[in-house]
This record gives sequence, C-alpha cells and structure tokens, in this order.
Amino acid sequence: MITEQPYAPISQQVQKQVRASLAAVELLIICPMPIGPGNLALLQEAVAAGQRGLPVLLLHTTDIAKRDYTGGEGQQLLDALVRMGAKTVTSVGGAMDIVKQL
Repeated sequence: MITEQPYAPISQQVQKQVRASLAAVELLIICPMPIGPGNLALLQEAVAAGQRGLPVLLLHTTDIAKRDYTGGEGQQLLDALVRMGAKTVTSVGGAMDIVKQL
C-alpha cells in the first residue's frame, strides 16, 4: 500500500512508488475522486502508464467536471485516458465484469 498525506501534493518518493507499482499491475482502475492540484500527479502517472500499454478502467458515478478543482486539468487527463482506449463503467459490478475477462 502506498500512502501520502491527505490534500497534500504527491511527493517525488511516493510518485516513484506509484510508477513502480503501475509497472507491476495488469489493470489500473481509477475510482471517482475529487481531483485537486495535489493529486494531478497521480493522473499524470496513469496517463504515462496508459501510454506504455497498461489497460485503464475508469469507474465514473458522477460528472467529472463537478469533481475537478484544477481548472480543467484533471478533466483533460481523464479525457486523454479515454482517447488512449481506457474503458469507462458506471458501477463496481461493471468493473468486476471487465476484471473477470482478464
């Protein structure tokens, strides 16, 4: 498990841990979360992992724009993931169906 202080920017050490973890997984699931300046680095790592071929699954239950507190940067990163082929589901059950197919 990787932890960081809530509402704080992601440290370089934690970002390296995230990058290493993403290199070892078969699927990245991004759950709904408020997107603030402190966690943009996580979405940037997700985009980089997607560019390297890691399948990404976006679990969306609400409008992204309502959760994006970055002036649109978070929305742009999520849009980039979708353009790269990330699948979007609206329920945990839908996510589990995709996971079972792996």
